[in-house]
Amino acid sequence: HTHEMLARNAGKSSGRPFEIKRIDHIVIRCRGFPEMFDFYHRVLGCTLDEPEGDHLNRFGGALTHLRAGESYIDLLSYDDGHLTGDGVAAVQRMHAGGVGTKRSLDDLALSAEESTLDHLCLRVRGFEMQSMIAYLESEGAQIVTSGDRRLGADGVGPSVYVRDPEGNVVELKGDPYPVAADQGDGQRKAKELQSTPPSRKEKTTRRKDEVATAKVESVPSTPCNRICRYNGS
Repeated sequence: HTHEMLARNAGKSSGRPFEIKRIDHIVIRCRGFPEMFDFYHRVLGCTLDEPEGDHLNRFGGALTHLRAGESYIDLLSYDDGHLTGDGVAAVQRMHAGGVGTKRSLDDLALSAEESTLDHLCLRVRGFEMQSMIAYLESEGAQIVTSGDRRLGADGVGPSVYVRDPEGNVVELKGDPYPVAADQGDGQRKAKELQSTPPSRKEKTTRRKDEVATAKVESVPSTPCNRICRYNGS
C-alpha cells in the first residue's frame, strides 16, 4: 500500500508553503524531575541557556529547557513534589501539546513502554563505545543495546542506547562513517561479481545467506536497525 501511495503521489505538488529545517525541540514528561534533570544535564551534558531563569523551572516548576546542540530537550514535570500550585495548573494547561486536561496529575498514566515515542536520538562528539558504556554504567544508567552501523540523518555510524531514569530510551549516536569508503567497497564488489560468474555452489550458498539475512532483519532490535541496510550489528 505504501508503494502504491508513493506511485500515485509521484510528481504531484502539494502547494506546501513551508519546508522543514530541523527538529527544534522535544518535550519529555517526567514524574521524578530531579532525577531526570540530573540525567540529561549532568550525565549526558545538556546545558542551560542564559538567563537561567528563562529556561529552568518556568511556570512554577512545570517546564525546563535544556540545550542539546542546536535543539532543546524540554522536561515537562508531573512531579507533585517539585511543582508549586501554579505549576500544577500550568502542566494541566500544557498537557498533550496544549490540549490540556482537567484530570489530577496523579491520575495520568505515564509509561515509557506504552508511549508513542519509541526513542530519542542525540548526536554526540567524541564517540568511543567502550568508554561511553563504562561511564554510563558507572552513573547507574541501564544500557539497552549498542551497534556499530546504525542509520541516522547524516549517515551510518555507531550508537549506544541507554534508558533515562523514567525508562525512555535515548540513542547516543557517533559521527557517520565516510560515505566514499562504503560506496567504493560496493563498487569494487559489484565489478568483481560482474567479471566472475558465480558457480552453482556459490549460488546455493548466496541464497542460504540471503534467507538467513532476511530472517535476522525480520526481527530488528531497534527502528534504526530496521531501516539501516548497512547494519550488521
